Amino acid sequence: MSMTFQFDNFAQLIFMDGHGVFVWSSVLLTSFLLLSLVLNPILKRRKLLKKLKIELMGSDNASY
Repeated sequence: MSMTFQFDNFAQLIFMDGHGVFVWSSVLLTSFLLLSLVLNPILKRRKLLKKLKIELMGSDNASY
């Protein structure tokens, strides 16, 4: 089974018969949103852990 490409060159792949602007902007937007969905909880967790660490260290010093 041989593989056939839909586009003859890289320029046709980018341009896509005039639809490239819509296709690639959708790809970029979707990639950005998926990346933000992954990174947002990670960054919030780090921020929360840092805040809790500061609060716990502050309460440990106050008890002595």
